[in-house]
Amino acid sequence: MITAVLRRAQDRGELSPGRNVETLLALIHGAFWYRLLNRGVLDAGFAKEIVAETFA
Repeated sequence: MITAVLRRAQDRGELSPGRNVETLLALIHGAFWYRLLNRGVLDAGFAKEIVAETFA
């Protein structure tokens, strides 16, 4: 599902066409798993930070 969102964002020009969607996907999943495994907080603020970094 996230892959489709990222590809659609590229099609709309919201995400640079030079960004590697597969790498972004791995970074997003990795960040969430890291938080889960280390008992970090998974909240809206963290999700917003991930989105901001992805679309920066």
